[in-house]
This record gives sequence, structure tokens and C-alpha cells, in this order.
Amino acid sequence: MKQKHGFVTEDELRKRARKKLSARRELVQHLLSYILVNLFLWTIYLATWQEFPWPLFVSGGWGIGIVSHLADYYFKHGKGAEWREADIEREVIRQRRLARDRGEMLDDDEDSGYADTRVYDSSRVEAKHRRLSDDGELVDEAEYLRQRASR
Repeated sequence: MKQKHGFVTEDELRKRARKKLSARRELVQHLLSYILVNLFLWTIYLATWQEFPWPLFVSGGWGIGIVSHLADYYFKHGKGAEWREADIEREVIRQRRLARDRGEMLDDDEDSGYADTRVYDSSRVEAKHRRLSDDGELVDEAEYLRQRASR
């Protein structure tokens, strides 16, 4: 996972690795118990050969849980997570490009000298009512005209 600012510590990396390995171990345990229990139930069914295949209820219901667990692992730790992160990164790059095209400064524009300032979004205000004063401040047009007249 890419962080915007700062460093990732060794402890954080180990925590992530433990979490992923724990999730994988739980998934394997779930699959193994599903296989063993269903094997046992289907063996009982075949040994008694009843008319209705009653183990289908267990296999089907528990199978839904297995599929859900597999999907959860896939989207949190597998290829699905990698694809999601790649999609997010592409969208962030697109949003940055759009912001720059609109003339907005981004918080990581180091060369601007205004890394911690918020930029006024002029698209929300009608241009005829606002103007830049001589010192670069955005003011009402009436205020601007008063400043100019007082000089």
C-alpha cells in the first residue's frame, strides 16, 4: 500500500504480512473442514443409501459460506486487492491532472511555495462580483473600487 507522506516502518510491514498470512491460514482451515465434514456426511449417505440426498443441504449452505470467504480473501489480500489499488492510483493521477488543468494547486506542489495553503475555487463565485486587489487578495468588486478611489 502506497502512503502519500511518511515512511512505513518494519513493524507496520510485519503487521501487514501477519494479517495476510492469518487470513490465508483461516481460509485453508475453512476449506479443509468443509471437505472433511462433507466427505464424512456423503460417506454416511452412501452407506445408508436413503432416497433423498440430505447432505446437499449441508454442502450447499456451507458452500455459500466458502465462496463468500474466498471472495473476501481475494478482494482483501489477493489479485482483487492489487487491481483495486491500481484502479485507485489511476483515478488519483486522473484527478490530479484535472485539478491542475483547472488551475488548482495541490497540497504537494512543493515548487509553488504554498504547500499548506488552500486555493480559492473561483468557479463557485460569479466573476463579475469578485476581483483581485493590487496586493493579490480576492475582494468584492465594490471593495476593490473603494480601495482604488481612496488612493
